[in-house]
Amino acid sequence: PQKQYIISGIQKFDNDVAVISIEAPPVLYIGENSINVTIANVGSTDADAALNLRSIRTSYYGSEEYGERTLVSNIPISLLTGEQKTVQVNFIIDGNIRGSTDYLKLAPELILVGDENKANNQLKSDPIKIIAEYDAGVYLTIEDYLFIINESNTVTIAIENQGTKTISNI
Repeated sequence: PQKQYIISGIQKFDNDVAVISIEAPPVLYIGENSINVTIANVGSTDADAALNLRSIRTSYYGSEEYGERTLVSNIPISLLTGEQKTVQVNFIIDGNIRGSTDYLKLAPELILVGDENKANNQLKSDPIKIIAEYDAGVYLTIEDYLFIINESNTVTIAIENQGTKTISNI
């Protein structure tokens, strides 16, 4: 049977690690990125664990998730009893995106063999927009939506560079 303790009204296990928080940037870029993940050993014994970071393709609002979670980083972690630390997790986003409509959620998970309380091992970020190097958006503005036969109407087309590199010859 597993040992558990009640300390100040909080249940405590021998083997228990937790993901406390995620500090993610407002946008991610194709290529190298990083986030900070705060983790802790909330158990009563020292722990050797693995911090996995998975990415999940999602909608703007985050209500829909697409495809499998992709492992983008794996870091071995040692935590003393009661220790809490913030770990910088570096990862790469490949160029296989659909332009400015792609968003990701990041899901760090702390894996400990024999963890007796897995409910606190994972968090998910809010949806984060992915920005590509080359990404142009086209916007159409119409002054009057009523088009009468044989009359003209003013239409404005704007092209916006939403990427990170200069675009020419559009």
